[in-house]
Amino acid sequence: MKIRFSIFFLIISFLLYTSCDDDDNNVSEDPIAGIWHLKNVTGGIAGINIEYNRNLVKWTFKESNSKLTVENNILTTGPEDIYAGLDSGVYDYEIQEIEKVRTLYINDNKRGIVLIINDSLQLDDGIAADGLLTVFER
Repeated sequence: MKIRFSIFFLIISFLLYTSCDDDDNNVSEDPIAGIWHLKNVTGGIAGINIEYNRNLVKWTFKESNSKLTVENNILTTGPEDIYAGLDSGVYDYEIQEIEKVRTLYINDNKRGIVLIINDSLQLDDGIAADGLLTVFER
């Protein structure tokens, strides 16, 4: 009888152990969190298409305190600088989601609709005719 009880206890213990979900202990991190390198800006009335070298402009989103750190290393005052967006500094950010559309706000100013596909972050300012699409990569 003790052997049957021991086997039964082991089987139940094994089933309970394997059915426990470890996801309860994991904190879900927003996919925007982390480091992004500006890659390209396209659009506008003039039809711009500017490619950026890696590490020229870097955005780091820190979800724990909702801070965006920007490192802008562009030295010229031409189009590359104008369309690169933010100057170096630390900014507050927020992402609002309405009906599965995620919108990024930086210092309470709308920056664009967020789309993350694999290692690409796209910010679309949502203006159809002359808007800009800003693309970052991990």
